[in-house]
Amino acid sequence: MAKLYTAKEALDIVMESDCEDGSSSSSSDSEADTEEASESEVDTEQLESSSSSADSSEEAEVEEEERWTSKNGKILWSATNNQTLRYIPAARGLVPGPTQYAAARIRDPITSFSLLLTAEIIQHILAVTNLHGRREITGWRDLDVEELQAYMGLIILAGVYRSKDESTLSLWSEKSGRTIFRATMSHKRFHHIGRALRFDDKLSRPRR
Repeated sequence: MAKLYTAKEALDIVMESDCEDGSSSSSSDSEADTEEASESEVDTEQLESSSSSADSSEEAEVEEEERWTSKNGKILWSATNNQTLRYIPAARGLVPGPTQYAAARIRDPITSFSLLLTAEIIQHILAVTNLHGRREITGWRDLDVEELQAYMGLIILAGVYRSKDESTLSLWSEKSGRTIFRATMSHKRFHHIGRALRFDDKLSRPRR
């Protein structure tokens, strides 16, 4: 036998069923939204991964282009600077000999030597060499312009005599040496200058 409901009970039943339908539909909508969001996240991750892989492949190609091998194929070099300098071939048709700039300024050996070591370079070498000599060598005597030029001249003269593998003691020897070396400075002084010779102040390197 069917149950009879009053109007109030029937209304309550209808309202409860509507609430249940709304909650189920809202839950299904939220599930759909979460699925769409997860799908969109997957898509963006795939795009990012594909773009990153493309970038990495491009960087690998650039790195491969900026690496060189030696003639025997064993040693690899890579560019240390952000931009490698473009190769410019040497000019052709040049006439051997001094340039017009040098020819206009060379009058004697000392003016020729001054084109190799300018006054600014000499003063810089003197400053840092004397600074290092005072720090490291006991009884150091400051170097002057004339003595530095003499030292550099002896270095060049040793090359002229092809004394690359010859000891400095033999160059200063009274029996097998050359008189000009002994006449210019003592072997001890030459050795001291060689120990102190510097082209920069090593204590200022971290700051520079």
